[in-house]
Amino acid sequence: MKTLVVIGIAAYALSGCDSPDSSSVVVSGKYDDGSPILYVTQDYIEKKKICDEMPDQPMPEKPDITPSMYEYNRPAEWRSQMKYLADTCYVAAIGPVVYKDEENYKADYYSIDVEVRKTRSEEKGGRSEAWSVIFRRDFRIEELPVGFEKKPIDEIVSFDSNRKSVNFNMGGKIYEYRLPLP
Repeated sequence: MKTLVVIGIAAYALSGCDSPDSSSVVVSGKYDDGSPILYVTQDYIEKKKICDEMPDQPMPEKPDITPSMYEYNRPAEWRSQMKYLADTCYVAAIGPVVYKDEENYKADYYSIDVEVRKTRSEEKGGRSEAWSVIFRRDFRIEELPVGFEKKPIDEIVSFDSNRKSVNFNMGGKIYEYRLPLP
């Protein structure tokens, strides 16, 4: 059985983080090449607390996911940035994927997605949660402008509340996904 080894660093696990200023948080720790593990805004952390208390968001009938560029059985890190989409509890995530079995630490491809949390009640009264990907696209690094993998999420992801759509500006081409909201 092939196992997906991509490591998605989840921002909901943030606790005890270093804060370089009042608006940003960097998870303690670094990748093998010394770059910080994850960058999120304080707004993300506050929105996470609010969404944790809300019911699950609607799921689409069918996810809009294209084939992954991930090469099975290769250890990889998804160096993701995440943000909640306006007043929803959907999350957009972007970032380069780096294969760890190469020592060059260069981005091997770039991934964008939209995720939604699903919770389940446990028999003993607790609750568990999982994040489902409902939209995903992967891009060869060569398809993107030079240095694109270092852009902050706010330069790539925007949300139109009227249309309930998230837009990913991928350096000349816009990819749009409409959230499954009424």
